[in-house]
Amino acid sequence: MSRGKEVQSCGKLDKNSELAQRIKHLRKNILKFSQKDFAEKLMIGLRTLQYYESNEYPIPDKILRLISQIFGVSYEWLKTGQGEIFEKKPSIEEIILAEQRRIKENSILVPLVGKAGAGFPQMKGDIEIIGYIETKKIPRVNPSDLIAVEVHGDSMEPTLQEGDKVIAKIYIGDGFDIPNRKIVIVANQDGELLVKRLMKKDGLILLTSDNPNYPPIVPQEARIIGVALKLLREISL
Repeated sequence: MSRGKEVQSCGKLDKNSELAQRIKHLRKNILKFSQKDFAEKLMIGLRTLQYYESNEYPIPDKILRLISQIFGVSYEWLKTGQGEIFEKKPSIEEIILAEQRRIKENSILVPLVGKAGAGFPQMKGDIEIIGYIETKKIPRVNPSDLIAVEVHGDSMEPTLQEGDKVIAKIYIGDGFDIPNRKIVIVANQDGELLVKRLMKKDGLILLTSDNPNYPPIVPQEARIIGVALKLLREISL
């Protein structure tokens, strides 16, 4: 017995009759596709589509999702007949607002510090906050543990330039647990904040500048208050 005769002998399926009518209406009256062209778009055989539309085969969910994806038709409408036929595409303004919300959700405000109190600062409260910088969240770092410092002068050139912002994690310790050659934020006895590179040699720590014209600083002259994590730089075009 041929396949067509087998299907006919089984009779029509009642379960998906409305769905079959909806698919046929969509193809013929809305999308204006022939059965042949529609079947090619869905990458199925012409006979299979004919069985779907005549309700002789149940229409698989994957076919509904494929129609939704290719033609922008609402999956909910295909499945139930409810709602708008075509999915509403967001406007440019809606896309921009959604992206702005996404950025905000992944952003934090880091206090920009200008000067430490007299002597060596022990806590974040000992440091003067002069503003805030918005930046992306840093994985596995509590935002409340961060500070930002603006680079002044040329002591760290060519690595850091005038006006660069360095985001650092607040640090309390003697520096020996900080990786060698790491950039750190230090405060001298006058409360000035400096950006230096930590160097370990012969069991000692030096706070050096990348610019060889500047002499190193010994830890007795400055206290490490932060370990650099991120550099922010504005580039003029």
